[in-house]
Amino acid sequence: MSSIDFLQQHHADVVISQHVEFDRNIVQIDRTRMLPVMKALQAERRFNLLIDLTCVDYLGQQKPRFTLIYELYSLPTKERLRIHLKTDDDVEIDTVSGIWRNANWLERELFDMFGIRFRNHPDLRRILCHHEFKGHALRKDYPVDKGQWCSDLEELTFTS
Repeated sequence: MSSIDFLQQHHADVVISQHVEFDRNIVQIDRTRMLPVMKALQAERRFNLLIDLTCVDYLGQQKPRFTLIYELYSLPTKERLRIHLKTDDDVEIDTVSGIWRNANWLERELFDMFGIRFRNHPDLRRILCHHEFKGHALRKDYPVDKGQWCSDLEELTFTS
């Protein structure tokens, strides 16, 4: 049984859509009930590796604005699965750092770059930008010409 069949059989009420793209199984699930699904994928389907966790900002193109992408891999079965969650910037997502330890850093990166908040995260603080940095640099509405972090740039002179 594939992981898609498993999800359809045991968590059909959480699955919003599924498809295959470039030989990759992609499943969109309900973000409000994602934690039991992630635990089941890790325990029952042996997805023991969270390869990546990233985000796409669809500012002005879709509601909700963000799509979180969890890239999972099972070492025993060599199966890959991509989980999509749609969310907005004012919604907290359950942390999966208790399931996959490396999610701690990946979730901190999404918090820092996109402003995504994770409920029950053990240490949700900036990881890439300075702690006084204002805004979230990978959001599409972040100013690209002169951000809030470089207001003193005109005063600097560089010598060769």
